[in-house]
Amino acid sequence: MRVFKVGSVLGSDQVPPFRYFGVIEVNDPEKLGEEVASDVMAPAATRFQGEYAPSPVFLIADEL
Repeated sequence: MRVFKVGSVLGSDQVPPFRYFGVIEVNDPEKLGEEVASDVMAPAATRFQGEYAPSPVFLIADEL
């Protein structure tokens, strides 16, 4: 995972809608779903949402 701190909105004085964002490269979306729901990862995902990102937005993108 790569994490970025957002500095500004290009060409604007507006406050960015996010302070940070992360990029996760996923090779197998089905396996990711299984792993996130596992007994090991589920508590970590819950903690992440509770402490760092109460309303995370997950986007799916393809490199062009």
